[in-house]
Amino acid sequence: MFPFNKKKKKIEPAKKKIEKALANDATHVDLRLENLGSKGAGYLAGKLKDDHTLLTIDLGGNSIGSKGAGKVAEALKANQTLQTIGLSSNSIGGEGIGKLAEALTVNQTLLTIDLGYNSIGDEGAGMLAEALRVHQTLQTLDLEQNSIGNEGAGKLAEALKANQTLQTIYLAFNSIGDEGAGKLAEALKANQTLQT
Repeated sequence: MFPFNKKKKKIEPAKKKIEKALANDATHVDLRLENLGSKGAGYLAGKLKDDHTLLTIDLGGNSIGSKGAGKVAEALKANQTLQTIGLSSNSIGGEGIGKLAEALTVNQTLLTIDLGYNSIGDEGAGMLAEALRVHQTLQTLDLEQNSIGNEGAGKLAEALKANQTLQTIYLAFNSIGDEGAGKLAEALKANQTLQT
């Protein structure tokens, strides 16, 4: 068997799961823990670019990595209906978060994004902070357990001073100490929309 046939067989189960989930103009799709990987994420991203009905999708726990996150980010630049996306536990890392942050500067329909458990660190938090300065629709951002420390918290705090749409940000189980918490507390004095 030739190597290209193995690759095709590997993506087929993911394609079938995606096709089934998106059938009948679905508005809410749950693809958590479906082992899609970066190739499945790429296939899904192609579908999302042209989708006009999907409002919510959860891709949590699919090991899409930074490559898959990049493909999803490209789709988010084009998609004009998706409001909620779950990308938790996908090993996205800093590179993938950079691509998603760039997409947030273009996308104006996302209201909620779950990026928890992706080890984005301070660098990734900084990239998201830059996006939050310009993104005007995001209301909920989950950054739970992402190895964000005082530096990342400081960058997010500065962005929160400028952002006037975010209502909820989850930062539990990070490495934010007193210094970072102090910066976030200061930001709350300037931010009029954040509730939790």
